[in-house]
Amino acid sequence: MKHFLFVIIMLSVHLAEAQKRANVWYFGTNAGLDFNAGAPVVLTNGQINTYEGVASICDDAGALQFYTDGANIWDRTHTLMPNGTGMMGGSSSSQAALIVPWPGNDSLYYVFATTDGGGGFWYSVVNMNLNGGNGDVDPSAKNIMLLSSVTEKLTGAVAQNGVDIWVVVHQWMTNGFYAYRVTPTGIDTPVVTSIGLVHDPVPNQIGCMKISHDAKKIAVAVTYMSSAELLDFDNATGIISNPVTFTGLEDPYGVEFSPDNSKLYFASRAPYVTKALYQYDLNAGSDSAIIASKTYVYQSAANANNGTLQLAPDGKIYLTSDGSNFLEVINNPNNPAVTCGHVLNGFDLSPQSSQQGLPNFITTWFSAVQVENTCLGDSTQFIMSATGGLLGAQWNFDDPASGAANAAYIYNPAHLFTAAGNYQVQLISFFSNGAIDTSYIDVTISAPPQFILGPDSSFCNGDTFMLSAPGGFTSYLWQNGSSDSSYAASAAGIFWVTVSQNSCKATDSISLATISCSAPSIGFYASDSLFCEKKCIDFFDISTNSPTSWQWLFPGSDSLTSNEQNPTGICYNSYGTFDVTLIACNVAGCDTLVATGLIVEYLPPAPVLTLSNDTLYSTSGFSYQWYNTVSGIITGATGNYYVTTFGQSYYVIITDSLGCPGASAIFAVTDIEHLHETDPVLIFPNPNSGTFTVSVNEVNSTFHLFIYNSMGQLVYKNFSIASGITVDIGKVRAGMYFIETHSGGKIERQRFIVQE
Repeated sequence: MKHFLFVIIMLSVHLAEAQKRANVWYFGTNAGLDFNAGAPVVLTNGQINTYEGVASICDDAGALQFYTDGANIWDRTHTLMPNGTGMMGGSSSSQAALIVPWPGNDSLYYVFATTDGGGGFWYSVVNMNLNGGNGDVDPSAKNIMLLSSVTEKLTGAVAQNGVDIWVVVHQWMTNGFYAYRVTPTGIDTPVVTSIGLVHDPVPNQIGCMKISHDAKKIAVAVTYMSSAELLDFDNATGIISNPVTFTGLEDPYGVEFSPDNSKLYFASRAPYVTKALYQYDLNAGSDSAIIASKTYVYQSAANANNGTLQLAPDGKIYLTSDGSNFLEVINNPNNPAVTCGHVLNGFDLSPQSSQQGLPNFITTWFSAVQVENTCLGDSTQFIMSATGGLLGAQWNFDDPASGAANAAYIYNPAHLFTAAGNYQVQLISFFSNGAIDTSYIDVTISAPPQFILGPDSSFCNGDTFMLSAPGGFTSYLWQNGSSDSSYAASAAGIFWVTVSQNSCKATDSISLATISCSAPSIGFYASDSLFCEKKCIDFFDISTNSPTSWQWLFPGSDSLTSNEQNPTGICYNSYGTFDVTLIACNVAGCDTLVATGLIVEYLPPAPVLTLSNDTLYSTSGFSYQWYNTVSGIITGATGNYYVTTFGQSYYVIITDSLGCPGASAIFAVTDIEHLHETDPVLIFPNPNSGTFTVSVNEVNSTFHLFIYNSMGQLVYKNFSIASGITVDIGKVRAGMYFIETHSGGKIERQRFIVQE
């Protein structure tokens, strides 16, 4: 059936600025807010003192009309309306009241009310022409029951045709949603959808319900079932479908959608569980993905109730906390939970305080148009959240300097404003039923912040370099997530900061290098320093304190100087001992190191050959190779001696421990017997096995004999022996041995070889 007043209603062109309908709030313990200036201003003249649900209403210009706690109605002068008491809204109903302008009549308002504890659903009508123009309840339309038993949930949204308004409640002890369509001619018979959770028993009537701002979803908090629901809402038919159920929650009470309808927020209520505020991402994908996207915005074991969540005209979501002088604020509700900007004591209501409730409004009033990108130089985007029932739209951007671009005729236009400033953008919506709605959107285009961090620079190792952005900006974000206006850099790198002011952002970066602020301490090494042939050497700087310039000096080389840090291919082509000098500098000074005699290019001494009996001996070397001047290399002749043949000529090439070679002079072996006769001491045979004959070419042939090994140890001695004696030194190791004879005060020495 249809409920209507017995008056003639004329459908007229309705000029509305819907968002200003919600510009004045009264709630809690005489608390109030005024959003007409943009940012909220505290009001202290409110008469409401109630625990939970409230509602208020302004006209199109944002002027207060009246407000209610569901049981009483106060007019714009904060006086009880003469017939405005004894209403049926419950003082402890979660959403005790909702005020709905009568479609097509600026003087009439419905006040819908729910009784707490599972009572009835009622409506009354306020006529603003009564009570001297301050409004009063029409006696013939007061406390009209629509449904005998409902939960404490009450929400409303503009219908798809842009004129009618849906008012939705949930029946108590069933799973029935009742959607009442309010039209210019009255209230239609409800559209009933039985779906989702059954709200039963007591106290599961508690909790709030909201339709999304684009009127496509409806969210329900069922507090003491620790559950919530998200369902599809058809604002053309009022049918509700596709339930998604959230379970195991911290007794959800308040519920709200973000302005762009991408996020869903719930706030817990009961004082004996965790105080929590959490967010779901409605763009996560599947139902299971949405359920899994739950993220805590705030969580505490504090024994305090959260209350109602309500989106405000400033685009922020406000949240009550029972008995607090502060409202919690979600500053950026479209953002993910970690960046949504929740502030626990975000807005001071002093001297008044909140309780559980905030005003209940038609939800689509907050999303007629979303405005994005309001920084000068950006293309500002206008987005109409609800376009159902529209035939078209006409925009005027209040920017005549933009010429033909000042007008647009699409639902979601973009406009590049020509200057920073305040603009009143006009939107005319044309509905299929012939209605025309004109609204105005106040848009502030801000100039982007201007700042610089300074030129690229450097600082000393171990110090810090303070980077500072100018003060006065709204926020700062450095590359490491810091939000201070300054940043202390302690290492080299590229650093940046983004500053925000009036929704505009600007970023600047700076490159910092670190330098040593102490003079170098020099060190270096060479790839080689001792060699016997022409050679090219590489040098390596290992100086500390970061030198920036190098001066090398290489006397004796073919490259006398170098400015490289690590010079290579420095060639030495002549024998000698040479110094190397390095001078290294940085901004703090220089250091010099002279490596005296570091490079040695030497010529190994030629071996000297001596003949004893028939054996040639070479001075000491690391390795030996004997040669015959006729036949060349003598195979196997690699010791320090060689047994010669009469009439031959020989020489030896030795190497030292570095592999450097040295060649002896050629030694010609002539008459061996004659040579033997001239030797002061003759040993035959030589080499031998340890038994041999010793002769001394002296007149006095008596002598003392001493034999030593190569280590100087005495291995044999004999006194007053005659020349030509045969000596047997016994079993000794093979090697070089030395004979020493003492005769008449004269000492003679000779070598011999013992072979195995």
